[in-house]
Amino acid sequence: MTPGIYPTVMEMCRGEPQTADISGHPTLGVFAREWATFTLGVRGHNRPIISFSVILEDVERAQIGWVRTGHFVKKLRPGDHKGVGEEKYSFGLDCQRGGILYEGSFTNIEGLSIENGAVIRVENKGEQFLVNGELVASSIALDETFQLPPDLQQYNLTPAFSGKGKWRICEVELESSPSEHKPTISQTHI
Repeated sequence: MTPGIYPTVMEMCRGEPQTADISGHPTLGVFAREWATFTLGVRGHNRPIISFSVILEDVERAQIGWVRTGHFVKKLRPGDHKGVGEEKYSFGLDCQRGGILYEGSFTNIEGLSIENGAVIRVENKGEQFLVNGELVASSIALDETFQLPPDLQQYNLTPAFSGKGKWRICEVELESSPSEHKPTISQTHI
């Protein structure tokens, strides 16, 4: 599928709008001169995003994950704020500290180190986090990795990103329509 048929958009939801440049298709991404939080949404259709990939080009304190739609994302808030996984109704991968954040609670992932240039993939609304193709956290794994909070699994979730610097979306996977049997890829640019 092409991005024009099932478009996705990035929007700032925390921070000062004049401190960030958001690029649209075909290179969906952000250059944030100050630390801010952005969401990835759909435009002109109702197929929810179920998985996505982000390339960290040059980012400080990147946090990548999901926020509960309608609670975390209410309106643009300027000023100091907590990021994805630090605020209520959110969870994500903390790329600086090397672990998972859930509503402010941090779980270290032993040995996880994420550098600029890494590709972070978040699958099935946060059930799996991959760094450069390697599974680092999973809610469906049988070992001692992160377990997705069950209270978030039952709600609509929106992809979200916090950080300062430059990153871009390289892949978005949408939920299939009822008549299809596999997910739809909206864009792929690596």
